[in-house]
Amino acid sequence: MRIRERYELAAELRERYWQATKRERGELLDAFCLASGYERKHAIKVLGGRRRKSAVSIVRPRRRRYGLAFQKALKVAWEAAVYICSERLQPYLSSQAARYSAA
Repeated sequence: MRIRERYELAAELRERYWQATKRERGELLDAFCLASGYERKHAIKVLGGRRRKSAVSIVRPRRRRYGLAFQKALKVAWEAAVYICSERLQPYLSSQAARYSAA
């Protein structure tokens, strides 16, 4: 069977495959594997096809975790630390907090 014929057969069977029950899908898959020579997993991917998302996902903004006062204080500390990255800023802040709480 040529590649074009395989694609045509898959296009014909795809809609029936989507609407079939589990047992019917197995039978359609077996027949398609015999006709096309595809392995079973590849045949599942070919018959499954690309399905478009029917529902549009809703994107909701995240709730603010910290208030504006905290964000401003953090920005001041970040500037005092000469704009270091967040991985280095966290230990720096904890050492500074220990220093200021002791004083």
